[in-house]
Amino acid sequence: MTNYRAFSGVDRYMEMVVEALRPYLGEYAVTRVSFVNGGNLLGCKASIIEEVQYISFPLPQMAEEVIRERYWLRHYNTQVMHLLSPYITSGASLIIHTHTINLIDLALLLRQQYPCSRIISHLHCIP
Repeated sequence: MTNYRAFSGVDRYMEMVVEALRPYLGEYAVTRVSFVNGGNLLGCKASIIEEVQYISFPLPQMAEEVIRERYWLRHYNTQVMHLLSPYITSGASLIIHTHTINLIDLALLLRQQYPCSRIISHLHCIP
């Protein structure tokens, strides 16, 4: 999750992951999905830059409350899955990388939809 027009350590890390995957672009499709906090993005935004697909989703205005309440998070993730599905090839094997624990539910939904997928996760611990 990032702030609109702000570059963070997560963005830098994902930039490095995408660069590491560039040699495999002929074999695999690379899609980076971001969740943006800020009122400037009102809908899903998709673009392709040098064979890498970038998709951004806006977080709800009260994102902290949605993340905290499992019921609303489940509904938000269902909407994200609905909007994301046209961008993912049917039967694809995905490597789903999550940065925060609240994205695990979305990763599990993706793996359920695409059973050959794998989830990689790490957490940032800032004291």
